[in-house]
Amino acid sequence: MKNNNLAPNSYHPNWEASAHPALLSETFVDGTVRCHLSPRHCTIKPGQAGFCGVRQNVNGRLVTLNYGRATHVTQESIETEAVFHYAPGAPILSLGNVGCMMNCDYCHNWKTSQARLIDSGDVHQYTPERVVEIALERGIPVISWTYNDPVVWHEFVMDTSRLARRHGIRTLFKSAFFISPEGAKELCDVIDIFSVSIKSMDDKWYRKITKG
Repeated sequence: MKNNNLAPNSYHPNWEASAHPALLSETFVDGTVRCHLSPRHCTIKPGQAGFCGVRQNVNGRLVTLNYGRATHVTQESIETEAVFHYAPGAPILSLGNVGCMMNCDYCHNWKTSQARLIDSGDVHQYTPERVVEIALERGIPVISWTYNDPVVWHEFVMDTSRLARRHGIRTLFKSAFFISPEGAKELCDVIDIFSVSIKSMDDKWYRKITKG
């Protein structure tokens, strides 16, 4: 059930207006950087972005453009994330980001998953504190990272999940999990529940249809 009253701190007219330092990066002497968040390990020249479109090389430093950038938060039930064995019927606070490390031909979130297609009017600004505050105000025990795959929202997910845990709130990560072992290890330190969407067991189909 969507609830559009869960408003962000402020409307953000230009979602690329600021950047946040990115984790899991490697810098080379020529100013290029390599992102180690997804198995693509994108090598990115200054001024360019990786496959996801939201992790960019700015003056020889890897930054993320989508820190705190989200679609409207919504209140749903935990079963919407294919979780039925933990807290049945529990309300969850669902958040979707912008950008994705994949590009599925059938994606129904394509307007926000593909950075080049994003309309700034669909993007709002949140802080980790505000997300946790909304959950506490409404007595919601679980924050769910969902919709667009949350892998490329790594830094915001990590920061918010740490804060949520300090307030007794659980976190759920709904993902295709196209992520590096390093990224997965970091998530395991802060995420309570994982719901993994396996797009296909066929390698050829997976590569062709999801670009993963």
